[in-house]
Amino acid sequence: MEFIQFDNFLRTSRFFLLYFLIFPGLVQADSPTDPFNQFNNSKSRLQIGSGYEFSSDAITNNLAQSYFLAKFISSSIKDEVSKHAYPVNRFGADAGYSISYSHKLDSFFHRSGFSWNAAFSDMNHLHGKFTRDAFELYFRGNAAYAGKTAEMGEFDFSLLHYQQIKIGMSKETKCQRRTYNYSIGLALNIGQKFQSIHSDRANLFTSEDAEYLDIDFDIALRGSDSSKNKMGSMNGLGGSLFLGWSVRDESKNEFEIQLSNLGIIQFNDHSYIVPADSVFRFEGIDATELFDFSDTIRTAISSDSSFVQGFLHRRKTESYQYNLPARLSLAYHRHLTEKDLVSIGLDQVFFSSYLPHGWGKYQHRFNEHHQLGLILGYGGYTVWQAGLCYNLKIGKSWLFQLESRNLSGWINTKSGRAQGAFVSLSKYL
Repeated sequence: MEFIQFDNFLRTSRFFLLYFLIFPGLVQADSPTDPFNQFNNSKSRLQIGSGYEFSSDAITNNLAQSYFLAKFISSSIKDEVSKHAYPVNRFGADAGYSISYSHKLDSFFHRSGFSWNAAFSDMNHLHGKFTRDAFELYFRGNAAYAGKTAEMGEFDFSLLHYQQIKIGMSKETKCQRRTYNYSIGLALNIGQKFQSIHSDRANLFTSEDAEYLDIDFDIALRGSDSSKNKMGSMNGLGGSLFLGWSVRDESKNEFEIQLSNLGIIQFNDHSYIVPADSVFRFEGIDATELFDFSDTIRTAISSDSSFVQGFLHRRKTESYQYNLPARLSLAYHRHLTEKDLVSIGLDQVFFSSYLPHGWGKYQHRFNEHHQLGLILGYGGYTVWQAGLCYNLKIGKSWLFQLESRNLSGWINTKSGRAQGAFVSLSKYL
């Protein structure tokens, strides 16, 4: 019975990633920008944003799409991943949509410079970490490991779907020719669904004559209540903290630091855990291609298999605290001219397999309606990235924004390892 749960988990995970790859209109991006400084002349701003991002330092877009669409995966597609694979590899994705509103206050306790904001977001987050051996075993089988030990741990796979209601306040003040901005926000998080696989150790030895296997593993499967995972389901509650600070001088040099989404979701005691920590030897079997799952995802192990029923038997329910992916970001902006802006930044996402990510952006404003920018970056879940951003001012009160930090992944269809897009529409009142 527990293996059936695990099999359902894999199918759900595939669908979840398929959601990222097919529906690019469902993503939450970073904090909204104001490239034409329209908010300076307006009291309020209403913004709707969506998009997605999927990236890895090893998995190519070609393999990911072929896998989750159950297409044929050729050896050349696998070879492209093997060529880039590190001893430990990462992948991650974020998707969602949001609607936010900001408003300047005339006064707050008889003080000026205050603004308040509120937002609702529906967000999905996924991240994982896997070894090169784990990839080779899953997609090519264990024949190449005859007389060798395949090291499959440390392994992580985690996905989360939740809604967030946020309210915050900011204060702008001027002192000695500098303008300072302080912001704070609190959010209520509603946990809809989470699932995870974690292993600190997983080794498989195949004998040279393929007569037996030695398996040594430590693995835990977790997930929220599977009977309640539709939109509106409340399987957990939690909170998040948002903090920000920036300083801008008269030459319009600006430095900012932000800490966003530092928080948790406490999932209820209907959440399940299936732990397994064992050492097995399977003898008298043909183990040459035990882990060969063919070239599509359609092959499955029977739920009554003797290979799995032996250790997935300790299923229990308990509450679980999920640490949200909190982001710390630093950025510096420099106006070269009235029309040219250069920005550089560094960010890190905690409680995830994310690595420090550095980026640079150059933006040129052609006129009062059009602005185009080039983005370069390195790190995060992948390696090098290149993309574009475009801002369009419509009339006097509308702003359309389109951005892809991973445009290179769309162009390089053979070995691109990242893709994504963000779109938003703002109304200034």
